[in-house]
Amino acid sequence: MVLASASFSLSAKEQITNHEKLAAALAVNDLPSGFVNLEHCQVMKRIGSTRYEKWSFSVTFKEHYGINNRKGEIKASHATELMLEEKDGSPLLRRLYNNFTSKSGEENVEFVVAVTDINGKVLLKRNYFCPWSKAVYLWRDS
Repeated sequence: MVLASASFSLSAKEQITNHEKLAAALAVNDLPSGFVNLEHCQVMKRIGSTRYEKWSFSVTFKEHYGINNRKGEIKASHATELMLEEKDGSPLLRRLYNNFTSKSGEENVEFVVAVTDINGKVLLKRNYFCPWSKAVYLWRDS
C-alpha cells in the first residue's frame, strides 16, 4: 500500500473588524486591504453634486498609511487619475482621492472622497462616517 501526502499552503484570511485589530495587523507589518461600502455610510459633509454617492472604494495599507499614536489614529490614502468625458466627447482629466481614518475606541471610520481638476481645485468632496460592522471590509493574512 502506498500513501501519498500532499502539502498545501492555504492562506486563511482574517477580517479586520475594529481599530484595535487594524493596529495589531499593522504592528506586525501584515498590511490589510479590502473596501469600504458607502451604501452603509452616513454623509456628514458635501461639496458639489454627483450621482456616484453610494459607491464602494478599495482601501489598502500596502502603499500610503500613517499611524498617529498620540491621537490614536490610523490613516490610509490613495490617489488616482481619472479620464472622464465632457458632454461633447472631449477627454477630461480628474484626480480622485480617498482617505480612510480609523480612531481608537470608535465604532465608525471616517472616509473622504474628493475629486479635483488637474490644477487641484476641489470639484466634489464627501465626508462619510462608516460603521465597522456594516461598511468596512478589510482582511489580513493570518
